[in-house]
This record gives sequence, structure tokens and C-alpha cells, in this order.
Amino acid sequence: MVEQHDAPSTIHTLPFDIKDHLLCLLDSPKDLLSFSLSSKEWATLIIPNHIEYRELRIRANRLAVWKHLATRADLSKSIRSLWLMPKENESKEIFPRTLVPSYAADTVATRRLEVEGALMGQLQNRRQLPEMVKAIKNFKYLKRFSWTASDGHGDVVEEIFDALRRCTGLTALRLGDIIVERDYLGPSASLWKLSNLTELVLLGKEWPMVGQPEEDEEYGEDSLVTMLNLSPNLESLTLTYIRAHPRFISSPLSNLRKLHLANIPSLDDSPFTDSVVIAFLESHPGIEDLKWYPVNERLTAPHGILPNLKRIYTKHGFATALLRDNTLIGGRQMECISQISLGSNTVHLMSQINSTRLQEVHLWRYEGLEAIKKLAKLCPSIRTLLIPNFGLSYAEEIVGIVSFELAKCAKRLTSTSQEDCVECLSHFPNLEAVLESALWLRIRMMKAEQRSEFLANFLTMCPKLRLISHWISLSDMTHDIVFERSESGKITWREMPSKEDWV
Repeated sequence: MVEQHDAPSTIHTLPFDIKDHLLCLLDSPKDLLSFSLSSKEWATLIIPNHIEYRELRIRANRLAVWKHLATRADLSKSIRSLWLMPKENESKEIFPRTLVPSYAADTVATRRLEVEGALMGQLQNRRQLPEMVKAIKNFKYLKRFSWTASDGHGDVVEEIFDALRRCTGLTALRLGDIIVERDYLGPSASLWKLSNLTELVLLGKEWPMVGQPEEDEEYGEDSLVTMLNLSPNLESLTLTYIRAHPRFISSPLSNLRKLHLANIPSLDDSPFTDSVVIAFLESHPGIEDLKWYPVNERLTAPHGILPNLKRIYTKHGFATALLRDNTLIGGRQMECISQISLGSNTVHLMSQINSTRLQEVHLWRYEGLEAIKKLAKLCPSIRTLLIPNFGLSYAEEIVGIVSFELAKCAKRLTSTSQEDCVECLSHFPNLEAVLESALWLRIRMMKAEQRSEFLANFLTMCPKLRLISHWISLSDMTHDIVFERSESGKITWREMPSKEDWV
């Protein structure tokens, strides 16, 4: 008699609920998309119910979207990342669209609400955003929360932070310059009770002032210190602090890898205020990424400090002091150095460090194009260069600072053509991006035919170049010029606001 065996069970034969649960465990939209290509059945499960519910980049006034997320907990529970964007931000919003009812009317409702709020003084009424708070409570798998600016909704912060406490998987909290009454961020606020974070950002002028003990509390606890102690595995810390009172230094953060500090001047400022930060750096040798601008322009670095440093953003003096450490000069494998003045002494220093992995360099000043060419020879692995005003002659830089006649005289003596700039950049064999360059302003002024010919030559000489960014003073924003090459060799470009990474 022939025995019959059931066909082996596979992932494709699992019940719907189990399949849906497995999909909930996938964080990345790219992974979901790859999975959806395996079969029509999986595509039906994933699109749009999962792929549109992983990342939110959204403004607080998207009323229809928030209502949808508040009422459909079965979908919104899978949100992994939420960024509450300010109204003036030009970055593209990302939010569910397919299943949101009345999405087309959302913009009209938003405008009506703003007008009514402006007329009646109700923009700060917390009752206007109950749906947003309800939605956040549904985000069961939320890992990253960012809030850049409160746009007048500063009085809902306690409800928002209280909702975040329910998101037990939250590991990254990034808060910008939100406008908040200090009473809402007192020592008992929910914010300070968020724990087990691996990334914390408190960036803005208000943050150094909140969470401190009251003046009449002799032994009151510092809420920021308490919060840091609740996250012993913190790997990334970015915050604004008062130079004379760096509150974070009392927290032992043994896993810290990234430390970015923005300081606020105070009446107690002196070069000696740098010493407490130096002591903190000495006791945290695991730091790989440091951003700090000390008071003392001639600050020296103790020997052996920051042995694992890979990325540094600081003043020229402190950067070169760190790099000159003869106990580590060949040991550190630097990936990014910012900002240095490129003269003969710095070029010599760059010849001594281990630059095999150096991919990004930010220059403050440079002594002519020859210095940049020497840097290219020493560090051929560089992919990104930031050179303010690169592409302008010296005279064009000083117009407005000195008289126009003097500028014209200087231009005759030190003129630099755009062709010279391109030839200089061509010495970097792996160059992909040139940031904050004035070169594009000169290219854009060319006639269409001349511009096309110039760009064709430019991208031939720099075959890996894909992006140039430049500063637009009127909008106070950086824009990217992104180049695309067709198979036929045709060069096209598009301009867009730079991707905002406000941290």
C-alpha cells in the first residue's frame, strides 16, 4: 500500500494572520517591496497595507491622515519612523495615501483651520490635535521619533511624550527647536522618563534651560541627567548646552559612539570651560564621531585622546591638534575631517595620517588650487568635498567687504576661471559630490549651448561626479544640483532642496 504524505508546509501556505504578523516584523520598505515581487498573493498583502505604513514624514496639520491613522490601528501599528515636519520645510512628505478617505479635501480643511486659528487665536488649543495623539498611541512598533518644530502646537507636548512612553520599542528620539512652555517640561514631564534609547537629540536654544532643579531645591535632580542614566546603552548624543554648564558630563555613557555638541555662550565663558568637555572625551574613548567647537582657539589635545575617532567636525586648531597626536597619527582611520584650512603645514600633516578610508573633507580656506591638487594626490579616496565659495575668484568673494575698485584690481591679479576649478577637481579620481560650491552659480549664468558643452566636459573630467550643492541666500537654504547620464551620453540635471538632516 502506498503511504500518503501531506505536502510540506511552507511560508506560502500559512494562515493570513500569521503572514500579516510576519510582515509586521519587517522594518524596511525595500525589504517589503522585494517580498512583494515573489508572488501576486504577497503583493496583495503588502501593497498598500504594509509598504505605506513604515515611514511618516508629515506636518501636524494633515487632519485626514491623522484621523485615518487614529482609527486604523491595525495598519498604523507598523509605523517605524515618524518625523513631524515644520510648515516651512520644503522636503517631500511621506504618508499613506491609498486608503486615506477624503485625502483630496485635506489641504482645503488644513487651510481653513489655519485661517480660523489665526483669526480666533486658537492655534495653540490642544483640542485641535487629538487625532494625532491617538494615532501615535497606535504606533506599536515605532522606533524613531523626530520633531523639528512645533508650529504653534507646543502645548500638546506632554500628551505626545506620554503617548511615546507606550512605544516600548522606541530607540531614537530627535527633538529640534520646538516652542514649548517650560511648565510643560518640568521635572515630572513624561519626556524625561523615556528610557532605553540608543540615540538622543535635543537641539535648540530652549533645551539647556528645561529640566533643571528649581533654585530652592538644594538636592533636586537634573532631569536630563536622569534621562541619560535611564539609557545606559546610548550610542549617539546630540544636544545644545550652555558652555559654562555642560550638564551631560556627569553621565557615564560607556557605549557612546557619536557626540555632537552645539553650545550657547554665557557670561561665565572662558577657555577653561573647555577642560570639562576634554575630561569627558578622555573618559569615553569609544567615541568615533565628534562635533564640538571649543572656546579656546589654541586648545591642545591630550596625547592618546579619542583613539577610535573616525569623523571630526570642529575648528581648524583643534582638528589639527587631534590629528598631530604622534601616539595615534598612523592608527586612526579617519573617514571625515571638518573644517581645516589647507596650507602647506596642513598638507604636510595630511601626508602623515592614515587616509586610506578618508571619504569626506570640509575646507575652511585654502592657499590656491595647487594645495587642493596636493590633497587629491595624498587622499585619492575622497568622495565628498566641501569648499565654501569654490568657483569664485578672490575678488568676487570680497565684493561688498571692500570697495568695488579694489575688488576689480584684485580680480585682475587673482582671477580663477571655472575651467581652472574643473581641472582642479579632476585630480580627485573618486569625487562624487562638491558641497556649498559657488561654481554652479557661474555655470547657470552661461547661455544654454555653452552650459551644455561645459557640463559635458566637466562630467567627462570628473566621471563619478553626481552632485553639486550651492547656497541660496534668499531662501536661506542649500540646493542640490543632481546630474544624470543617459546611455547615449546625454547629460541632464535637476535642482532640488538638499535632503535635510538637521542633526
